[in-house]
Amino acid sequence: EFVSMYPLYKDALNNLVVNDLGINRVRLQIVSGVENTVDFYTLWMNGQFTRQDYKNFRYNPVNDNNDPNSINLAGFTFSELDADINEVVLPMRQLLAARGETLYINLNYVDFAGSSWEHYNFPDEYAELMLATFQHMESKYGFVPDGIEIILEADLASGWSGTQIGQVIAATSTRLAANGYYPDFIAPSTTSMSNAVPYFDQIIQVPGALQAIDQISYHRYGGA
Repeated sequence: EFVSMYPLYKDALNNLVVNDLGINRVRLQIVSGVENTVDFYTLWMNGQFTRQDYKNFRYNPVNDNNDPNSINLAGFTFSELDADINEVVLPMRQLLAARGETLYINLNYVDFAGSSWEHYNFPDEYAELMLATFQHMESKYGFVPDGIEIILEADLASGWSGTQIGQVIAATSTRLAANGYYPDFIAPSTTSMSNAVPYFDQIIQVPGALQAIDQISYHRYGGA
């Protein structure tokens, strides 16, 4: 329902967000299942999937190939990312540009279900996903994210440890820099303030992770 109703109020909403509240930062979600040959989001939008079907498959990544250094674009589906950019990011960018301001885009990876193949076990594959995403956005829209929030709610997401976040940060910062991209890196994004400390302590034990981190993040659902 929210998808069908959004066009009726999106212009007013985006105007209030930018010009009334003064918000100049947006979280652009990318789900783990974007690495898959099946475009589950489009199936949902076309009525071939129910919303629940989509929710069941959106965190189901399938490796594009066995070489993290060779991107097979047929193994990635960016339809949901594009929809979010077209409906939210572009309007906010335009409204902020009219004020002489710039929108900060925080690309936030989300993975709330386990599958037979996971990016956290293959840091170079995570890095490949991010490179494919940056190249897609630059080619299609002419801009890229300002930052990468490595994993949403690491202490709730399936399988993510501080060590794995550190390994992903090290691999991704190196891969993106080699291709001319230098985003901020944001972690650990735990639901609990208290959990941010042990996660961060694990992250910085990984060589190359500490110097790449720009922002320490956590949610205020609990902890101290």
